[in-house]
Amino acid sequence: MTTANTATATATPGTNAPAPTGAPPSPANAAAQPPQQPPSQPSLLSAEQPKVTEPVKEAPKPPAEIKLTVAKDSLLQQAQVDKIAAFARERGLSQEVAQAAADMQAAQIKEFADGHVKAWNDRVASWEKELQAHREFGGDKLKEFDAGATEVVMKYGGESMMKMLKESGYGKHPEVAQFLWNIHKAMRPDKIVTPQAPSTKERPDLAERLFPSSVKRS
Repeated sequence: MTTANTATATATPGTNAPAPTGAPPSPANAAAQPPQQPPSQPSLLSAEQPKVTEPVKEAPKPPAEIKLTVAKDSLLQQAQVDKIAAFARERGLSQEVAQAAADMQAAQIKEFADGHVKAWNDRVASWEKELQAHREFGGDKLKEFDAGATEVVMKYGGESMMKMLKESGYGKHPEVAQFLWNIHKAMRPDKIVTPQAPSTKERPDLAERLFPSSVKRS
């Protein structure tokens, strides 16, 4: 009877035989691997602030159409309003942000216009002071100047020119006032006085001139 030879795998001393699957690592392999660091924990006494991961917020989607409103007395033109709305849509701005931009621009335009109006009113006020202090037709003669200048304007310019001079304030400009006053003086009727001509009271009547001797006797 033949006996089967059973081969047994024996490890020869000095050789590295692979370790069976699931076996714990050998001391040599464990020493070669770096030790795993535990996750860092926030320290109560440390000055370093713990990092807080904030959730990512999705950007709000811009509206498909932006409608802006302005006040009825606003100086912001409709073309400018349309440009602001188009700018906001192209850059993904919201309706609220676009409206705030329109309101701010309207306020800036109004402030700019009000400044110019105030400066012009101050200039007209200075013209009026010069007119009242004018040496030729100011002071007590101001009413006479007003009547004469009004007559000139209405005769040669009409109501439209009168309205323009009053609304613009140029009717109080010293140069314009002098111009109107000169025309008013030129419109006055001329009075021709001949030094040799006798006055009406001293002029003899026709009978005395024809029969001087007869008139004197009687």
